[in-house]
Amino acid sequence: MAGPNQDFPYLGRHTNPSPQQNLSTPDGTKDPGATFTARVLSSVRDSTLSTYITGLRSFGRFCRTNKVPLKQWPPTNRHVAHWLISIERYSTAKTYLNGVRFFARAALGREDEENKPNNLNDQQIKTALRAVKLHSPPPRQARALPMEGVRAILDKADSTWTQADPTSRTYRAWDAVRFATCTLLGYTAALRVPSEALTLTTGHVKITRTCAYITLDMRKNKKEKTVVARPCICDLDRAFCCVHRLEFILDGPPPQCKGPKSSGGCTENTRLFPYSAASFNTRLRKELRATGWSKAESQQFSSHSLRRGSTHDLVTGGGLGEQAPLTQVLRHMGTTSRSFLGYVNQRSAETLEFRQMIEGVYRTSSSRVHPAREP
Repeated sequence: MAGPNQDFPYLGRHTNPSPQQNLSTPDGTKDPGATFTARVLSSVRDSTLSTYITGLRSFGRFCRTNKVPLKQWPPTNRHVAHWLISIERYSTAKTYLNGVRFFARAALGREDEENKPNNLNDQQIKTALRAVKLHSPPPRQARALPMEGVRAILDKADSTWTQADPTSRTYRAWDAVRFATCTLLGYTAALRVPSEALTLTTGHVKITRTCAYITLDMRKNKKEKTVVARPCICDLDRAFCCVHRLEFILDGPPPQCKGPKSSGGCTENTRLFPYSAASFNTRLRKELRATGWSKAESQQFSSHSLRRGSTHDLVTGGGLGEQAPLTQVLRHMGTTSRSFLGYVNQRSAETLEFRQMIEGVYRTSSSRVHPAREP
């Protein structure tokens, strides 16, 4: 069976050591220390491992700059505490500390009662983290994009497509609809756009008459495949229905579209949304400026604004409507916490009532003025 990287080349994943990897000692027996280290290193996603390596490099630069001798590993709590105080942001300090802890555990070679790490969690480190938190600047979070902002992008794309001459529509007009569909999907399915939406291929989407099923090979903190289902809401607003928009994108650009030769029909492994995370953010801000947002406001949005915006709309009922139940909002987000799933499984919240929730948000948001166009 093909490995995860072969099945889905856009999402790398660290797997268990391959049979060709030499983990043996000179006498031919397996080295338990190397096996344990390989198992620890393969237990996290490649993006997480990359972040941990960045934290480890930060600690190494601190030791080199301040001439701190590293005669042992794991390092002492005192050295780690001094390093944490030099970091500006509290969130960065926590993440980098987790990286140093991770490699401290990986370097043990084995883990038992006699060889247990100190977890770098004594009072010196806790005090250093509290000091960093007191002086840390406010967190840089993407602003939630409300339903009105998503609808404005959809309306602009539809206008571009319908105003074009049907006999000479350009690939750019079709791509405008495709980008708007990606924006709508990120909002309605609460996807993490860089790792979940932009990596989708035609084989990950199944369309029925009443529902769209999106199969995600992996979500954050969940390595198993996840199926996200969203119903058709054409009776509420056909322009805001991701089912028929996805169906339109799956058919590929019409033959009369003038564009790159590679923009023909979609095959089994064609990426639905061939954008990078950086280009998606740049284009999202450009579209928002074109729909009435100021340049300063548009800079506050990014790809995560879609997931955060839909969650905010559901929690507040669009600002005016009835609030959605907490269990339904968490299910909409695809929360993978075991405690949450255990809580839900003991109650009658097995099915996501997405249509009822979005209908309440739609009624309230459709009656309000676009925030960027208020007098």
